[in-house]
Formats: sequence, structure tokens, C-alpha cells
Amino acid sequence: MWFFSVIRYWRHHEKEAAADRVRTAGLETSARIPGLRPSTLYHVTVLVYNSAGTGPPSPRATVTTKKPPPNRPPGNVSWKTDGSWVTVMWDHVKAMKNESAVLGYKVLYKHEGQSALKVLEKGKTSISLPLPKDNGYVVLEIRSWGEGGDGAAHETIVSRDSGTGMMVQNTAPIFSPRTHVLLPTALLLRFLGSPGL
Repeated sequence: MWFFSVIRYWRHHEKEAAADRVRTAGLETSARIPGLRPSTLYHVTVLVYNSAGTGPPSPRATVTTKKPPPNRPPGNVSWKTDGSWVTVMWDHVKAMKNESAVLGYKVLYKHEGQSALKVLEKGKTSISLPLPKDNGYVVLEIRSWGEGGDGAAHETIVSRDSGTGMMVQNTAPIFSPRTHVLLPTALLLRFLGSPGL
């Protein structure tokens, strides 16, 4: 016997007939729905299918997506090198009324020539990181994060011989592809199996 579920979801002002769908395999009781709009009311139902046919739809649930994260990167990023360490500082990102609150910061970094990224989560607006042993550099990306996902990033490069520096903003993307960025408008749904399975 085979099973799968179909999650139907639509915005409040849309008709159910126009609902989008996400299919889950087997007896999965949760699914991630990417690409939803922030601060938007959605209706959701779940249908379960098996080899005997289609079960009745679940009762309609209503959910509102979170506010989007701030669309501004951390500002006034500065750094100071001291021997084999660099201390990076930045201004707090203040969320506007229509944005989700900032709960902390993500700092992604890698040394010159490395492909692996290291991610640190901080509640503070500064961080100390080791510099490469040679005369290489560190690539940094700093962004706020919160319930609405990851905010816009500030990207910069710091080297051992850069001493003290300040970067207002560099908009050129250093990290690509951005598989590490959370989708602010994704919804994780968990549902109970339909009776009779």
C-alpha cells in the first residue's frame, strides 16, 4: 500500500480553487513551503492519498507568515588587527515597524583559498577571528537574523596587513551561491496523519 499527502495553500483574498500544492512522500507529517509572501495570511488544508483513494481534506488552518527581516546590512563595519587576530565591529541593525526584530547576527567567513564557509551566530555587534598564518586574507559576510529569516549582508575582505579599517558597504557578492541564506517567507507545516491510514 502506498501513501502520500498534498498540502494545498492559498492567500486569504484568493479562491481555494487557485491553491498552490506541495506533495509529500510516504507518511511524512511535515513539509517546508518556500516562496511565501511575508506578513501574509494563508489558508492551508491537507489531503491524504493511498491505494484505496483520497481521504477527506483536513479542517482548514490559517497561518500568517512572519514579517520580513531588515533589508539593510549592518553599517559602519570596522576592524582592527592584532597579531594573528582581527576584531570586527559593526552597528546594530534596528528593525522598522514592518520588519521582524533582530535577534542576533550571522558571521560567515573563510580564509583565502578555502572553499568551506564557517558560520558563527552572535548576539553582539563584534567578533574576534583568527587570521591566516601567511599573508592571506579573510573573507567576511555579516548579516542580521531573526524570526523573519536572514537580513541583507555586508561583505568585506580583511588581511593581516590591513591594520585598522572601516568599510561603509561593499555590495558586490563575495559568497556565491547563497545556499546559506534562510528563506524569510518559508513555512514549515506539521500535520497529523489522516484517520484510517
